[in-house]
Amino acid sequence: MNNATTAVSKMAGATIWSFLTEIFSSLMGPIIAAILARLLAPEAFGFVATINMVISFTNLLTDAGFQKFIIQHEFKDTQQQNDYINVAFWSNFILSLVLMLFLIFGRNAIAQWTNTPGLGLGIAIAALNLPISSFSSIQMAFFKRNMSFNTLFSVRVISIIIPLLITIPLAFYLRSYWALVLGALLTNFVRAVLLTYLSEWKPSFSYNWQYFKDMFSFCYWILIESILVWITGYMGIFIIGHYLSIYEVGLYRTSIVTISSCFGIVIGALSPVLFAVTSRLQNQREKMYSLFLTSLRRMGLLLFPFGVGIYLYRDLITSILLGNQWGDAADFIGLWAITHAIMAILVTFWDGMFNAIGKPKYSVFTQLIYIFILLPLLLIGVHYGYKTLYLLRCVAPMLYIPVQLFTVKYVFHISLGRSLRVIVPSVLCSIPMIIAAVLMRKMSTYPPLEFLQIGICIAIYTLTLWLLPATRKDLETIINKLIAKIPTKLRRKIARI
Repeated sequence: MNNATTAVSKMAGATIWSFLTEIFSSLMGPIIAAILARLLAPEAFGFVATINMVISFTNLLTDAGFQKFIIQHEFKDTQQQNDYINVAFWSNFILSLVLMLFLIFGRNAIAQWTNTPGLGLGIAIAALNLPISSFSSIQMAFFKRNMSFNTLFSVRVISIIIPLLITIPLAFYLRSYWALVLGALLTNFVRAVLLTYLSEWKPSFSYNWQYFKDMFSFCYWILIESILVWITGYMGIFIIGHYLSIYEVGLYRTSIVTISSCFGIVIGALSPVLFAVTSRLQNQREKMYSLFLTSLRRMGLLLFPFGVGIYLYRDLITSILLGNQWGDAADFIGLWAITHAIMAILVTFWDGMFNAIGKPKYSVFTQLIYIFILLPLLLIGVHYGYKTLYLLRCVAPMLYIPVQLFTVKYVFHISLGRSLRVIVPSVLCSIPMIIAAVLMRKMSTYPPLEFLQIGICIAIYTLTLWLLPATRKDLETIINKLIAKIPTKLRRKIARI
């Protein structure tokens, strides 16, 4: 077997394990969240969201994009690879210790700054995650570089089981945010120990400043982009926590995280594959664009009706996923589902394309503009109450879409019409489903009947896809690809039935 064949075989196996990891985490995440949401009040999630806002920022500073450098860079030999990994590890670890001490000694000031007095001890304990995560980050990069996704899958499974065994019992006993803080700390510790134990690479006491400069020159655009993404993601938490209450912080953050988890199976599983394929076609631009736009159109057939369906049945969905005490989150969950679907189709995947052709600065540029759109809307909305704020939070991405598409036109020379056409089939095919859902909900909103209504909506949407020649072809392609994933023996048994 030649090297090329070996590489293809290894990549295929890695893709399967990566897909399984994403599916497992995407399925288990909402299940665990649903249990915790029934045990803890929204305020507890608000406290943890505030803590995570601080910890996640320091985490991205410690990583500084070194993980991506290790995965992508071509080293001349194993010794040089290990030396670079060693530099990345010690850079992460030392900086994480410094930031951990900063958070511990400044915990009360940070708690006051985020308008959560009394949260200082929680911030200090959560800060212990930083040096622990520095072990995980570099070890994960090592496994990804070697395409050892089977090992990462095993570690991910164990990391997800821990909340079931530890966090949920703690939540049942403590009924406070401490269950989430301590559960996350233990999960990160176990993950770091497992990855270090299973890894062939172990840290040694050596450091090369030139290697550090090489890595940082590669990573600074990634670091800037990560900071801007962090600002976009956590800006609302800071503003709500400062002007409103920790209860609204919990509603806001949990709504966003819930929708991200729901969409995670499709987006999380497909985006790495799409990025990898388009990266390899960057010298065949028209073929790359055609493949990418076709993929977006087909994903839109899944994502847009999914988002619309969550909005139409938002009360039922919220009750199932979070419980009855989260009723105030239902409207934002519904609106954010539609917003998230549209953003995924028209915006999110284009950022990966900028990186695929080696132009991450355009992703930084558009992200910066997004912040300038989002910040004033949040500041205006918060003065009129939580409802106005989340309405404007959903408006901001719609205003950002033209910015992204004009940037796409400038960088890739793809017309606005061609970019927008990827969402048209899913929107048109969703109209009969929407009309049917509105009429059925006027007749009854009784929960057991709503499950029947959802089934009818899915049938109507699928029938609409089949009746239109253009979407029928896409539907057949999706079905054939799904069937191809089924083992041959199982397909034969199904055929006999």
